[in-house]
Amino acid sequence: MIAASYLFFYVAVCFGVGIALHIRFKRRAELDMGNAYPQYETLFEFLKPTKSAQVYIILFILRRALFAGVLLFISTNFFQVFALNFISLAQIMYLMLLKPFEDPHVNKIEVFNEIVVMICNYHLLFFIDKTISTKLKYMAGWSLDLIIILQFFFNSYLYIKEIGRKFKLYVKGCWYRRRARAAQKYNMELEAEENKASVEKLPSMDSPEPYRLGLEAPVSAKPVFRRDNLLNELQDE
Repeated sequence: MIAASYLFFYVAVCFGVGIALHIRFKRRAELDMGNAYPQYETLFEFLKPTKSAQVYIILFILRRALFAGVLLFISTNFFQVFALNFISLAQIMYLMLLKPFEDPHVNKIEVFNEIVVMICNYHLLFFIDKTISTKLKYMAGWSLDLIIILQFFFNSYLYIKEIGRKFKLYVKGCWYRRRARAAQKYNMELEAEENKASVEKLPSMDSPEPYRLGLEAPVSAKPVFRRDNLLNELQDE
């Protein structure tokens, strides 16, 4: 168990420092999703495109390493709890001041979870002090269980609410797309009927009086002889 803790500590530290150096010498545009480094897509998901937001990933990894380091290198229980609370307090200050997530609700949820972690860490003080009675420790244990259960149901409620919101938007989108297709089909059929009706109202070229509808009369191919023109030609001769 101790060997596994040491291994996790050194791996986490090396991995976190490696990512920190890589982010330090790479521009944010190169680390965007779908660009030259698509393997970093999940690391920067939901984070703001700023350097301060990128630090969240480093803190996330280093915090686990510090947690293992506190348990390995600090033997006093009181200082262990103090160090864990100090790490949680630093995380809360970072989340409240810099707000690395694009969604403000996510920032609030992260702060809430960190506060719950601090409260749970303070409950550990009841169990490391030998002067506290067993009954008080028993009550502190139930209090810790209650806080963890409330946090679980609160996060589950937010998760289910988000799923319901997305499902509602999906159903609305399907309904609107269906109505749009139906309206488009109706408009096309109506336009086809109007075109057909307008074509049927047009006069035929065989109509005797097409000029009444604004059309010119058909010109016959044969020459037309009139009586007046014939008399004038006879007089000239």
